[in-house]
Order: sequence, then structure tokens, then C-alpha cells
Amino acid sequence: MKSNSAIDKIIENAIAEGKFENLPGEGQPIEWDLNDFSGDDWELAHHLLKENGFAPEFIELRKAIEQDLEQAQKEYRIALA
Repeated sequence: MKSNSAIDKIIENAIAEGKFENLPGEGQPIEWDLNDFSGDDWELAHHLLKENGFAPEFIELRKAIEQDLEQAQKEYRIALA
């Protein structure tokens, strides 16, 4: 790992010394439910959407676009074959 700063060097040394091994929660998924950037009024709404398999409209739209793009790329590769 190439070091870009003094902080990077400190982290690299800590990794080499094993200071990041066997930490509590190691190997467990990170809980992303809390969003420090959304106000309290939106926190419940985001939680309810997530728990019921939904996402804000812009995220659902992005997923649909990515799926369409992936399908178009597959069809393009087949056409070239």
C-alpha cells in the first residue's frame, strides 16, 4: 500500500502490528440505518422504506436504469458474437 500521508503511515503500521485484528463486530455487517445527514423527521420514513423493501424514488430509478443498461450491454455482446 502506497502511503500518501502521515495518517496513512500510522494506519499501515497499525495493520502490520495486528491492531485491527479481532475487533468487536469483525466480520459482521455494518448497521447503516442511522443517517447523520438526514434530519430526525426523515429518519422514520427512511427506516420504514428500508424495512419494507422500498427505497426513495431516485434510488429505485437508478436501479432500473442500471438493470436496463446491463441488459442492453448483454444484448450488444450477443449481437457482436
